[in-house]
Amino acid sequence: LGTALAGALAAPTLGWLDSAEFVAASRELGLVHPPGHPVWLSIAGLCELLPIGPHALRVAWLSAACAGLSLLLVVRLARGLGLGSGWAAVAAAGLAASGSWWQVAVRPEVYTLALVGNLWALEAALRARRQPERALGPLAETTAAVCLGLGNHHYVTLFALPAVVLAA
Repeated sequence: LGTALAGALAAPTLGWLDSAEFVAASRELGLVHPPGHPVWLSIAGLCELLPIGPHALRVAWLSAACAGLSLLLVVRLARGLGLGSGWAAVAAAGLAASGSWWQVAVRPEVYTLALVGNLWALEAALRARRQPERALGPLAETTAAVCLGLGNHHYVTLFALPAVVLAA
């Protein structure tokens, strides 16, 4: 639902702040200002393969998809912390109601992928902690998510690392 709503409200053309730079660089597989965001630019470059809409809108849909995935990860994280389905839905709704989430969910921006990576790392680390006898898979997921984050926006990932380490 979050993906559909953000996708329907996605910016159809180049937007403000860094989004125009990101759209142009993703189309040409170029680089942007530091930290460069190579993972996001590589994934956004694949939006060129979608057969409908202008490239800027397709990249905005990528942000919407990542924003929706972040809501799913919040639900999984809340459930992993022992909260019931209702409270998990409230947690996801709280994120979906935030202005920060909407600011990046409807325009081409790297922060929705950064949020997905950090939430995925945290959720996988908590799964590893709950089942230490079968922790290898979730710890590998945690590592993959942290690597995804470091290749996307390393500043944001570095701020999340203490929580991920504590969770594991």
